[in-house]
Amino acid sequence: QGAHKKSKYTFVEVKYCRDTQPQDQIMRAQEQHHELLQAIREHSSSTDTEMQLVVIPLGVAGTIYTSAKQLIQQQLGVTGPPLATLMRNLHLHAVHSLTRVIRYRRIKMGTRMGKQWGQGTAGRHASKGTSGGAHNSSNSSNA
Repeated sequence: QGAHKKSKYTFVEVKYCRDTQPQDQIMRAQEQHHELLQAIREHSSSTDTEMQLVVIPLGVAGTIYTSAKQLIQQQLGVTGPPLATLMRNLHLHAVHSLTRVIRYRRIKMGTRMGKQWGQGTAGRHASKGTSGGAHNSSNSSNA
């Protein structure tokens, strides 16, 4: 008889979610990965394959839920100083991500404001004396 081989797969997803409703995103992640986990189970050479999906919710503003810390301890077995380091790194990653989101939204809002209120400051000043509406003076080849 050959040695019985047990396979264990652990998938970890860090999922950003609204600070007040992490459960919605956790459920979405479980649904999203269901087919992948099922396919791995079906194609596994071992009949004793264990599958685990661990979804770690992070609030978009860097919030780390108490349940996430407990989940990491219980399901991944991370404790002590490595847990503290992991939690700090997850928080810093979330804050860094939030900074990018805010920067992107400010750019998009600036674009919308420019379209909503005209061509912006340069366009309004350059439109004096033109009959075709706003004209950007930086395009001097057209003037």
